[in-house]
Amino acid sequence: MNIKLIKLLLVFLVLTLTLPVLAKERITNEMIYEKLLQIEKRQAILETKFEEFKYYVDKRFEQVNKRFEQLYTSLWIITGIFTAIMVGAFGFAYWDRRTIIRKVKEETLEALERET
Repeated sequence: MNIKLIKLLLVFLVLTLTLPVLAKERITNEMIYEKLLQIEKRQAILETKFEEFKYYVDKRFEQVNKRFEQLYTSLWIITGIFTAIMVGAFGFAYWDRRTIIRKVKEETLEALERET
């Protein structure tokens, strides 16, 4: 008899502890609808934040592109200056050598004429 009474008390104890938990876990259509509305609100917020992020990323890329254009322009200017300097240096070297060779040639011809 004691064993039956203990078993009955255990079953009663288990049922009293688990039934409220089972009742709390019951999901209704209203709960699902409320959760769905919350998810939709969060999704709308995330979409606006994503659009804002996309706008700032596009703006930043435009700034980077503009900076690259400035750098390329500077490189073209430096290349032009370097080319002008090199053309001037080669032109001066050619002119200088030509005048020196002409003078040396004249002096050599004069020296040959004096010897003869």
